[in-house]
Amino acid sequence: MANRSQNPAATVPTLSRSEIFSADSSLLRVFLLSAPALASFSCVGSSKSNLYAITEYTLSYQHGFVKRGLVGEILRHCGYLTWHKLGEVQMVIMLLVLAACYAVFGRLLYRGPLPQAFLVLFLLLSPACLLHFAATVAHPDSLLFVLLLLAYAALVRLPAAVGPLVALAPCALALLLHESFPLLLYPVLAAIQWDRLRQGKASKTAVALHLSMFTAVFLLVLAFGKLHIPAAQLQAEAQLRTEVPLVEAIFDVVTRGFAGQWHELIAFYSWRLLAEAVLSTVVLLPYLIAAWKLLTVLNGVRRRPFPTAALVAMLVAPLLLSFLGMDLYRWCAGSLVCGLLFLVYLTESGEPEMDAAMNSLSQPFVSGAIVYGLAAGAMGAGALSLLGRVLFLISTGRG
Repeated sequence: MANRSQNPAATVPTLSRSEIFSADSSLLRVFLLSAPALASFSCVGSSKSNLYAITEYTLSYQHGFVKRGLVGEILRHCGYLTWHKLGEVQMVIMLLVLAACYAVFGRLLYRGPLPQAFLVLFLLLSPACLLHFAATVAHPDSLLFVLLLLAYAALVRLPAAVGPLVALAPCALALLLHESFPLLLYPVLAAIQWDRLRQGKASKTAVALHLSMFTAVFLLVLAFGKLHIPAAQLQAEAQLRTEVPLVEAIFDVVTRGFAGQWHELIAFYSWRLLAEAVLSTVVLLPYLIAAWKLLTVLNGVRRRPFPTAALVAMLVAPLLLSFLGMDLYRWCAGSLVCGLLFLVYLTESGEPEMDAAMNSLSQPFVSGAIVYGLAAGAMGAGALSLLGRVLFLISTGRG
């Protein structure tokens, strides 16, 4: 003790490189917390890049209830929609996405075990989540993702008798935003509720009430959500409220529903689009393999693993929308979101075997998959850009 009092410098703590990047290092935790925001805002898309999504925000309840009209009803009271104002709307939506991510997963990123924090980062930085939403930030899927996270938090972290009923509110709002929600993102919520019932962690009564009321709201949206005036009239009125050139197809879809889109779908799925989809899948394949490996490893160590067939069904359900709508990459992103959110759910199970399995995962493997996903871009955007350049060179060479 006498030596320490004589040499104050000996009491000054120093950090080695290994300690800086240790599991208890606040510096590493700060990186984990800041990475989603830095990655998402680094690739926020231009508001002019997604006229299809922006057009949906001009639908409103001015002439009665209509599906997809909730956000448009709010924006209808915000005055004339210029490009600048739409850019502000985009930024607000992205901030909502990040706020939801940090509200639901911030504790896991900063205080949870480091392997769990990396798996949460694996979800947030995936090409299906923040990167996809940042690149198409005006799209309703961004708000659907926010509501999905709120419903997830209610199901997993609230008492069994209350969680499913609280989760019904964000699920119902999601149906008002877009009627594709039951197949696009809800499958992971259904899988979580079924798994919690199998584990004895959920109330059968609360889950039954949740499912019945959710189904009722969905049927009501489909039954009463069609336009009450001609599509041309609604489009003309909407165009008066914005300088954005609106997409006519949106108003036609709301008028006739999915049933009238078959002829357009056949024309939409051209050989070029299929080639783009195949190339994107090839580019993302290492990431997809890593995600599936993580999912099966963590599920396999549980006392009662979730059935593999049910996992596959959860991942396939969003892809079924390819037969009903023309947003192929949205459906692919939905499938990835479902799988990765279920992966994070597994890490929160609290089973001793799960902690051991997470500790056994190679951090270079997980971090390598994260880096690869960042490099691939939003749903393989890098591959699409490469294909576009190749096709351009081929066309100019022929000319």
